[in-house]
Amino acid sequence: MEIILNLLISILGWIAGMIVNYAVDVFSKKSKISKPFCWNCEQDQSFINYFLFPRKCENCEKSRRPRVLITEIAFIIIAVFLWNYSISSIPYALSLIFIMYSAFALIMDFETKEVAMTFTGIIIFGMMGVVVWGWLPTLLGGLISTAIMLALYYLGKLMVRITIKRRGLPEDTDLIALGFGDVYLALLMGLSLGFPTSLVGFFLTILLGGFISIIVIIINL
Repeated sequence: MEIILNLLISILGWIAGMIVNYAVDVFSKKSKISKPFCWNCEQDQSFINYFLFPRKCENCEKSRRPRVLITEIAFIIIAVFLWNYSISSIPYALSLIFIMYSAFALIMDFETKEVAMTFTGIIIFGMMGVVVWGWLPTLLGGLISTAIMLALYYLGKLMVRITIKRRGLPEDTDLIALGFGDVYLALLMGLSLGFPTSLVGFFLTILLGGFISIIVIIINL
């Protein structure tokens, strides 16, 4: 019985991975829900071809990207792990949906350098925060984290203007310190971690970002 149950959970994880892949594909190109299409030539694909087999465009014969299989395998493992080692205070479905949206945002940011800002994310992360911390810490975490990142966002814009003026660069120079997507991510982090845990998460995020930046600089050198 346990084997059958884990098999069903694995199928659920596979479906979750397919949904994440589909969301990344359509929102990175069209920013809305649409019929599946080829990532290369954007030719519409049948649901069977896109989701199951052969996963190859009939027009340009390009197969779907390696990210698709990696994401699906990852979510099969995640779904089974959550089922067997879930946190008792957080419902299984909410945990899986939370990770699905997090993966969607992460892949979108990695592939397009843009953050998909949706009201759905606020609802999901807010629900997670309320379940774990209660409504007041969740609300405070979201507001304070957003306020801090918003201040940094406008400070970054000011610093860019000063830099442009000092260096005599054109006003339309493509310089940016922080994108508004970072403010949105700070809101999600604050909602899910609550207050004051969100401040710790904020501090660790800055440290981790600095550490990764140092690694990137060393590699480039």
